[in-house]
Amino acid sequence: MHVLYGGIELDLFPYSNRTLPTVGEIRVLSVGRLVDKKGFVTLIKAFKRIYTKYPNARLHIIGAGEDEKKIKFTIAEYNLKDVVILRGAMDSKRVSDELKEAHIFCLASQTAKNGDIEGIPNALKEAMASGLPVVSTRHAGIPELIEHQRTGYLAPEKNDME
Repeated sequence: MHVLYGGIELDLFPYSNRTLPTVGEIRVLSVGRLVDKKGFVTLIKAFKRIYTKYPNARLHIIGAGEDEKKIKFTIAEYNLKDVVILRGAMDSKRVSDELKEAHIFCLASQTAKNGDIEGIPNALKEAMASGLPVVSTRHAGIPELIEHQRTGYLAPEKNDME
């Protein structure tokens, strides 16, 4: 068997060194369809813990999909409506621009209730190519892309505590 990995347009996602700002917003970014396997509900729950410790942190979610109402409900339930921003769907150029403004990239991928799983998400590849620190889950092909504590950070899927 041969694994054929998908590539990304490196010209659209140029590398730049990243640092956290000493003042102002710490921008956490996530990109993906708003569906169960992308783990946005888990991400929002985990972000509540981050926001409690870092009140200048903001979570920007780019994407659209069938779970939008569920995600909005979770944002309201956790009193995060002013700090978790649903940005809607964007084309690759706009995503590239958003990656340039971000400080950290998170994708909380998980096995969906219907069994749907990821491969190796392009959004993670694009974020890493852009120089963003990445946080994701030990799910499907993601550990082939991210080596924990070396090229990013991995947490167990569906776990908002680690």
